[in-house]
Amino acid sequence: IEHGVTPKTIENLETGPHSLVLAYPGYERLTKRIMVEDGKTIPISEYLVPKTGSLSILSEPIGATVYLDDFPKGQTPLDISELPVKDYMIRLALDDYQALERRITVQYAENTTQKYTLDPLPGKLNLFTSPSNVTIHVNGKKYTSGSSGIASIDLPVGRYTIQISKDGYEPKEEKVSIKANDRLDRDINL
Repeated sequence: IEHGVTPKTIENLETGPHSLVLAYPGYERLTKRIMVEDGKTIPISEYLVPKTGSLSILSEPIGATVYLDDFPKGQTPLDISELPVKDYMIRLALDDYQALERRITVQYAENTTQKYTLDPLPGKLNLFTSPSNVTIHVNGKKYTSGSSGIASIDLPVGRYTIQISKDGYEPKEEKVSIKANDRLDRDINL
């Protein structure tokens, strides 16, 4: 029989043994045997244990800072235990990589393992051409250095062959390697 919420005095119980159950959302249910004696009030004071779970956070590459609901918790690989059961916002941050943000749920008495792959920030290739208005081909795309003789191109991490040409000039090829969040400046003379 449900008797309401605590604090509560329950009157007119039969003497003898009874089962007392305390339940609250997000906490483990507590069951206790009590003995009711005639004419006595039995004070009962109990602590409910929160329902918890744990997270294991992995990243590629390792070493990303993990934020749980905007609080820093450490770096990957990271195990976080005794977390109250609920949804959290998780954010991974690592220099030269794009921050990653996801929702993650902590399950009761379970370890949730998640692995995240971080994408490197693109690099920037700045070409300073002489003459100006040259045509530049990189990775199947066409660019121009315009009247200023400057072309600024964002490129993902990788190795590229740049082809530079202009009517009346000998074409040129340059090989470049772009790293995460790199800024690479090149002077190109045709």
